[in-house]
Amino acid sequence: MVVTFPYSGVLVAVESRRDLVAFTGHFARNSLALVGFLAAYHGWQETSPVAALAAGWVAFALVAGALHAAARVGVVHSRTGATAAG
Repeated sequence: MVVTFPYSGVLVAVESRRDLVAFTGHFARNSLALVGFLAAYHGWQETSPVAALAAGWVAFALVAGALHAAARVGVVHSRTGATAAG
């Protein structure tokens, strides 16, 4: 996956060492969003390349937005000591 190339550089490894937990969570969420992109692109590729790219980016945005929003809610709950159930 060429899009993950910026994550594999030495500079990223050096700069993310202080925030490794946050970085790994962000990387995992974006990787899952890439799966959404690829699934949508695959589903729409028979129509046209432009439609497939548009569907892929919409799917990426929706999945990434949902995952990042869920992570933010989890962070707020962990900082206040509250749980999702209570």
